[in-house]
Amino acid sequence: MKNDNHTKIEIKYLYISEEFHIKHYDVYLSKLPTVIRDKITKFKRWQDSQASLIGKYLIINNILNGNINKLANLEYNKYGKPFILGYPYFNISHSNNIVVFIYCDHKIGIDIEFVKDINVEDFKSQMTNDEWSKIQKAFNKTTAFYDYWTQKEAVTKANGKGLNIPFNSFEINKKSTVIESEKFYLKKIYLDENFICHTAVKMTFKNSVFFNIEMLQEASSL
Repeated sequence: MKNDNHTKIEIKYLYISEEFHIKHYDVYLSKLPTVIRDKITKFKRWQDSQASLIGKYLIINNILNGNINKLANLEYNKYGKPFILGYPYFNISHSNNIVVFIYCDHKIGIDIEFVKDINVEDFKSQMTNDEWSKIQKAFNKTTAFYDYWTQKEAVTKANGKGLNIPFNSFEINKKSTVIESEKFYLKKIYLDENFICHTAVKMTFKNSVFFNIEMLQEASSL
């Protein structure tokens, strides 16, 4: 995925649907290890269980070269972030009806959010003073908020501690930030006009970086 002058970051995404759930969910679920199946079926909403199912197959097909048995090697750090020793870093995010998967040879995180009307003021405490000032001055405060939120979530996921890191404890500035002496760079990813998505990666970007973005087709892609 990389050489001395080039780093490739892979992004795959697809949409969940009730039709897929009715026709294919049980078949794909039955192929997974029991311990994985049990975790997926604990979700109360079909949307969440399908997103989790799809996430597992994205790991199988993009990280494990299609070997379902190796999914048994899936581990979680103490903050709940999944990883597989000896394989590329990866991360998954889903919101509303979309699931996005990213992987590369560097610590990486991704977050996607469906943009809906919210009371931005409720999230003031999650931002630094400078970030909040910029949100207040923005032409569209909701979009500005989601831009910051997805960047912060992507960074904490790349770091590995997720929401255990207070969002107001670090600041996004010029598409980069530092958490616990680690510098992360951020990039906005355009997948769907109804969503805002950012990725965070721990690297210098001194070399050329290529993002390969691919939309997958439901059942045929899993």
